[in-house]
Amino acid sequence: MDFFKRLGFEVMADQSAVDPEVYSELLRSHDEGVAEFLDLARVKPNTLGNTRMIRSL
Repeated sequence: MDFFKRLGFEVMADQSAVDPEVYSELLRSHDEGVAEFLDLARVKPNTLGNTRMIRSL
């Protein structure tokens, strides 16, 4: 995780990286990668214990 912090990434504390309107649009996506990002129940659970990080541009 230190590697990513050196690159300017921060841990997502509240897990709300987008506005509620954008989130509702993302929920309509059929892309499995989007579903994994949103932690939707229909995708395989993350068993690695990854930490979500974000970088403000």
